[in-house]
Amino acid sequence: MMPRYRNISIIYILPILFIGLSMSQDAGAGAPEAALPSLADTLEIGRWHLIGPVPMGPRDGGVEPLDAMRPNGAWPPDLTARLATWLVPGGWVSWEALPDSAIGERGRISIEWPDLNWTDRMDEWGFPGLLNAGYLYAQFTVPAACRALANVQHTSSFRLNGDWFPGAPYALAPYRVPVILKAGVNRILLCTTGYGTNLWGTFHLAPLPEALWLDGSDAVIPDIVAGLDLDAPIGIPVWNATSGESGPIRLEAVVPGLGPVGSRSLQGVAPLSLRKPDIPIKISWISIAPLLKQLKPSTEDPDGEEDQPQDRSLPIIITAKSILKVSDSSHLAAVPETLSIPIRKPNEARRVSFISKLDLSPQFFALLPPSNPHAAESRALIFSVHGASVDALNQAQAYKAKEWAYLIAPTNRRPYGFDWQDWGRRDALEVLDIALNTLPIDPDRVCLTGHSMGGHGTWAIGVHHFDRFAAMAPSAGWSHFDLYVPMTLRRGALVGDPVMEGFWHRMRIGDKVPLHIGNVKGLPVFVLHGGSDDNVPPTHGRFLSAELQAKGGEVKYVEVPGKGHWWDDDSGEPGAACVDHPEMMAIFQEARRNPWPTEVEYILCDPTVDGGTRSWVEVLEQVEPLRESWVRARMAGWGRLEVETRNIAALALRPEKWVEDPLPQQGTPQRPRSKWHIVINDQELEVNSSLPLILVQKDSGLFFQKNKIQWEAVPPDSHGGRFLRNRPEPGHVHGLKSGFMSPFVFVYGASGTAEEKDAGLQVARILARQWAYRGNGDAPILSDREIEGLRLSTDEAARGFFKRTGQVDNRLKHFEGRNDYSPRLILIGNEESNTLLRDLADESILRVRRNAVEIRQGAEWIGPVTEMRGAGLLSGDFSVTALIPDPMDPARVACLWGGTSARAILRSASVNPFYAGAGWPDFLLFNDSFQENGWAGFYGAGLWINK
Repeated sequence: MMPRYRNISIIYILPILFIGLSMSQDAGAGAPEAALPSLADTLEIGRWHLIGPVPMGPRDGGVEPLDAMRPNGAWPPDLTARLATWLVPGGWVSWEALPDSAIGERGRISIEWPDLNWTDRMDEWGFPGLLNAGYLYAQFTVPAACRALANVQHTSSFRLNGDWFPGAPYALAPYRVPVILKAGVNRILLCTTGYGTNLWGTFHLAPLPEALWLDGSDAVIPDIVAGLDLDAPIGIPVWNATSGESGPIRLEAVVPGLGPVGSRSLQGVAPLSLRKPDIPIKISWISIAPLLKQLKPSTEDPDGEEDQPQDRSLPIIITAKSILKVSDSSHLAAVPETLSIPIRKPNEARRVSFISKLDLSPQFFALLPPSNPHAAESRALIFSVHGASVDALNQAQAYKAKEWAYLIAPTNRRPYGFDWQDWGRRDALEVLDIALNTLPIDPDRVCLTGHSMGGHGTWAIGVHHFDRFAAMAPSAGWSHFDLYVPMTLRRGALVGDPVMEGFWHRMRIGDKVPLHIGNVKGLPVFVLHGGSDDNVPPTHGRFLSAELQAKGGEVKYVEVPGKGHWWDDDSGEPGAACVDHPEMMAIFQEARRNPWPTEVEYILCDPTVDGGTRSWVEVLEQVEPLRESWVRARMAGWGRLEVETRNIAALALRPEKWVEDPLPQQGTPQRPRSKWHIVINDQELEVNSSLPLILVQKDSGLFFQKNKIQWEAVPPDSHGGRFLRNRPEPGHVHGLKSGFMSPFVFVYGASGTAEEKDAGLQVARILARQWAYRGNGDAPILSDREIEGLRLSTDEAARGFFKRTGQVDNRLKHFEGRNDYSPRLILIGNEESNTLLRDLADESILRVRRNAVEIRQGAEWIGPVTEMRGAGLLSGDFSVTALIPDPMDPARVACLWGGTSARAILRSASVNPFYAGAGWPDFLLFNDSFQENGWAGFYGAGLWINK
């Protein structure tokens, strides 16, 4: 009998696998070709070789067990070699031909491991012990070089003719990516993961007639509300399906019978890469109302009104044109893609699109309006975060409209996304800000809820941003990764140095909900769980409820006997009771936030998690980064503040509410308080402050800075120098992920050898594809030469299209039509291959050269690199990922994915920043051992330090 967890859909905790990150003589694209034909017919591979099962650890990013049998990344793999695995009798497996019965239609591959006792594994290690991988290898031939469209599903990654591609680990729609096939034999290696015998994947190749391809299956499309104009972006992936760089691209949107409704120009798309730009769309309802009658016969509305937009949609045609740089006479035009814009009734749930400030990409959220949307008063907001694989619109449709509240469901960037951590959390907060700024919502009546992964998201968002909500209600929510899917079988945990493993946990401390749970003790919390939930067992709800109660929290735990993961009651009312629960809604309807509490207390472990501000208190700096910090501040009388802290070096207090004088009229000068009496950790300070405490300014407030044991008040503009001493950017920047929390651009080195250039471009493509797949995002890919051409095209003050001063050249300021575009640089290569890295010779703690890495003082390191005692020159074949100063502005942070050789540059792509629970620090130094042993294989890991 198989264990009950065998078929649980916990796909989002699968490991992140990277196949064959190595240079290969088999890479078949060759010179840029604009005129390659398309694959003639769909190609399904009928013969595969399989090796496995290989044990895997949850969230063991970068681990590649197959490397053990591919010395120096040899390609293709040796089919006579064996692979060690503890999952099978004898401990070794060999390549075997996959039986014909395992190969289905459309390239579906089903893998079974006969004669393996998974029940014993389950009994020994729990269901994480069932997690395993299988590798599949095949060869096929095509008569001539051509382009094709690879369709992959439930496949972690694949390697085709020496080029590595991220796969599609989730069981959603197939991931489609353009590839180039060479004439003759082509080789494919792919990996799929799962629990026990639940392994499957799909891979087939389809024709791709156009060299410039629009992927309408992954478009972001807003809904039109009957009677209202549409002014919102549409997003669609634009692929360059050639090995040459495209020229400028013009995108246009046309409504048949109406004409053009929007356009967008792109700088271009790198070879075999994609962009997902926004196309601003403006459509007036009056102009399309006549068209709708022609599209579909009228249907009678349930209320007796005719000509309602019931089940209607408006077609919109997207076109794209470009000229390949490698062949100026080759005009590329994509096959027009027809999208459908749904038409919704005013009372229906709908999609609302917007341009995200995280990466300037088009995103959407779902909105369910109140049942009486025309009432004048402001409403409450039910802010609902969805579970794994759930579309945001489906989440909103699981609720009955409320007269007293709007309901909004953000996306987490994707149905799986980031578990409502990292970019998922920021997506939620961005959508919340949009809602508060555009809808008549009372900011003191915002209530947070979610189901399953969204139940976890309710906890994860709530404990860090408790000051933004009036109440919260997680349903079927899990607590945190370490408890939901124990990670004891990660390679780093099994064979690594406990100090190194502890460092990984330290980097993830901000994700640990139980550590921060006391932060929500001032909120009413309603915890709902099905008593028979076998996906997220009710032990999670019981555990977190008890922890919160022990902290003095106001929590009510309701466990419904006999109910599973998703359930409804017998009331017959609209809405699913597991999310739209009557008692939960009653709490939400009455809940009110106190926007100005006289006392603020919270734990903060990672200020990188969306800043250190909670209510009127802000943690500016920790003594020891990524350790538990605590602050309690209270207004003890007019002009008197009492503060207690632990592990805090600097903080700001902004008690605007308690300034003596009433709020001034706009434009009227405010007379500030002349004196504040501060007691901080039993030290008394009399602060004569002329700061405009009541005016909203980024740096207004009372700033305190810890100098040894004493505290002193300092002007708000003086704290920056301290924080800049040993880190590249002021504020709270720790961990590689922090470099991707604002618009960014990948810059690969094209100034070195051909091998280094190819490796750098591959890394840029890999990272950009991962960001698009997991984060639904957009990021340009440029070479260092393109950047240098832009930055040197005008005077020194401009320094390119990256806005570094107020004197940016207007020709560069409006990059792709955007004002003040100032993306973060993700630099790829080394000092010889990427000219931008040469500018850091005197600025960075870490330098990457050809054949050597130079390490300087100013970082906290662990691992073998500590033998260098903080500084020195390290020779060898090393890959590096790091936060570094921006070579165009050292007061700003950039990121580095690099290496001491072409192969090492390519290996750096095995560090994927785009998944929750990764835990990558500021610096990583590694060789091939990392891909075999994960965190146990790092040569060094480090953090910027403050002195």
